[in-house]
Amino acid sequence: MNREKIQLEYLLRVPSKEILWTVISSASGLESWFADEVDIKDKKAVFKWDKLETREAEIIGYRLYSFIRFRWLDSEFSNEYFEFRITQNELTKEYVLEVTDFTDEQDVEDQMDLWDVEINCLREVAGL
Repeated sequence: MNREKIQLEYLLRVPSKEILWTVISSASGLESWFADEVDIKDKKAVFKWDKLETREAEIIGYRLYSFIRFRWLDSEFSNEYFEFRITQNELTKEYVLEVTDFTDEQDVEDQMDLWDVEINCLREVAGL
């Protein structure tokens, strides 16, 4: 089974990178759009959805106001991760959220659609 790395960019109308950083890196921020419950302690994050699914991830990298990278602990692919990265458009000065993830090659479209839904949820709840 072949795996594909996907990279998506979402332009967000957010007044500051601090606000965007909070919604992608804190438990309360991630609970507002990514998972129903999030608990982050040290470098471990626990995500829960609909009280049916729980997944644990390790924070394997971050730079304040720049990016945060997670690795699912139950993944059989130890070199894969998902990452949220904040960049700023040079011309418009608007912030861009870059999402990097990995999936099976036959699931690329579905995974991209899932991220579109998640980011639309982020836009709605955070007013972006």
